[in-house]
Amino acid sequence: MSLRTNWRSTLLARTALVGVILGVGLTSCTEQHATSRPTGPVSAPSASAIDLATHSGTWPRTQRGIEDALSALERHCLRDNGFDYPVVRSAPFTNPENETAVINLAERRTHGYGFDTAPTAPPSDAFYNQLTAKEKRRFTAVLFGPDDKRRTVGRFRMGTVTVPAQGCIAQSRRQLFDDVVTWAQITYTAEDIDERLAHAATSDPQYTAALRLWSACMKSRGYIFASPAKAEAAAKAAHGPTGPPGKTLAKEIHIAVADGTCAQASHLTRSELQVRRRLVTTLPPNDRRLLEHLAKRRYMALKRAHSLGLTGETMSPP
Repeated sequence: MSLRTNWRSTLLARTALVGVILGVGLTSCTEQHATSRPTGPVSAPSASAIDLATHSGTWPRTQRGIEDALSALERHCLRDNGFDYPVVRSAPFTNPENETAVINLAERRTHGYGFDTAPTAPPSDAFYNQLTAKEKRRFTAVLFGPDDKRRTVGRFRMGTVTVPAQGCIAQSRRQLFDDVVTWAQITYTAEDIDERLAHAATSDPQYTAALRLWSACMKSRGYIFASPAKAEAAAKAAHGPTGPPGKTLAKEIHIAVADGTCAQASHLTRSELQVRRRLVTTLPPNDRRLLEHLAKRRYMALKRAHSLGLTGETMSPP
């Protein structure tokens, strides 16, 4: 339960079936298709580009619209191929501007950092698990296409990413984004940039001032930690190699509540987001140019999803 909005876990929940069937689409191979880099003049980043780079602003709302549209297209494709696939709607992303929701003290008082909280399996997992072995093989082929037809998009921080080039997943992404590579570039380039911004934010004066307030608050509660990440790591260490399943240690809850309370008092979460958004303007010109290009492609995808009646979400053009 990080003080940063955990949008990745929410996004991956919709595609949990991918992990059940094939595993994560990462590879150590060196072959890759270079990310297309647009050229031309670069200006100050648009609001859409900043939102994309930091997964904030309009991003949580519009991303849910895009994810729901992709789910609907995949479901139509699977039904055309004889599979009565369930409706899978994305859970709302936590608004990162809502400091109270991001910190979620009520959850911390019950589950601490959530180390022992088992994730709820999505309906798609149950659907797949009830298929026969033969049906599972055909379902996998229909959804992902041939394994040897995957496209290698490029090397990102998490590794070299590959995506299906055929099958219902690829078809749905093409319907919204024109090609599977564009979808992957938007998803993983933004993630890489956001991670870089988060790292840079830790040395920004606005953030370090808020961190000092957080540290003083934690000290008054009997804890001395350099950062929320260190506090969370200490709570996790209290579990030992194998924590008791389904049980949360009282120490973890105590640290998590103190951490969240002090983050709220110091506005550490808000400061970190404000710094990340501001730092987008300091990115190298090539990165800002690419962000603008990807923000425009994402806008067009959402606009297409809206025109097809797959989502009610809209956004202003970049």
